[in-house]
Amino acid sequence: MITEIAPAPERVAAEPARPRKKRRAWDEVPRRQIYVPLSIYLLFTLIPFYWILLFALRPAGSTSLVPWPMTFDHFGKVWNERAFGTYFQNSVLVGIATLLMTTLVALAGGYALARFNFKIKKAFMLALLCTQFVPGALLLVPLFEIFANLRMINSLVSVIIAETVFQLPLSMILISGFIRNVPYSLEEAAWVDGCN
Repeated sequence: MITEIAPAPERVAAEPARPRKKRRAWDEVPRRQIYVPLSIYLLFTLIPFYWILLFALRPAGSTSLVPWPMTFDHFGKVWNERAFGTYFQNSVLVGIATLLMTTLVALAGGYALARFNFKIKKAFMLALLCTQFVPGALLLVPLFEIFANLRMINSLVSVIIAETVFQLPLSMILISGFIRNVPYSLEEAAWVDGCN
């Protein structure tokens, strides 16, 4: 029997150690240094909502910090005795009418700003943007004078017109940005298919 010496097995190189992830400064901050300020902020944010619910749900004359026994009498009183239903109806009417008028006018203006080239386009866009820096309170007296001359004081139509005018500049800028991102070829294809 012949005995041969087997060659020494090749050593398999060990896998190199994986590099450690760099620790960021955020990882080294103890969690309580993050959660304690956030908890305090949350507490100060939620206290006004709790206060509103407390006064709405506790019985009249109660000084308890827990609204018990709960009562919904205050809601009925506000709705029936204070004409809250009328105020709510007016708010909904003004909101919907303003939304529709602003959308229609801003859609037309935004389309023109996005698709047409004219000389004062940049200046007009800048003027629209600059109107956002004018505080609304500054325009109260001129608006009152305008609506007084038009005999539109104390009407919902004047509120709808004023709100529409205030919302138009930003709405036109936003809608023109949206229309600019819609491919023009899609619009041409719609025209070919009979959309006019």
